[in-house]
Amino acid sequence: MNNINDIRQKVEQLEPKLRQTIWPPMTSMLIPSVLKAADEAISALQSPVWKNDPEAVELLARITDLRSNFKREA
Repeated sequence: MNNINDIRQKVEQLEPKLRQTIWPPMTSMLIPSVLKAADEAISALQSPVWKNDPEAVELLARITDLRSNFKREA
């Protein structure tokens, strides 16, 4: 993910999954992959390349908040 459009697209794809709290049994196996993808997006956005890009800063705040507030209800 070296381009802001790719990162934005990844964040938009992950957002619904990170907001999801009910995971049916078969889909719950996807949780580690979703969290890993979110961590990769966060890592990409923390690159010094993006530190002065307002869109990247907004995406970083958004994905970090979603990742840190991820919850799975029993």
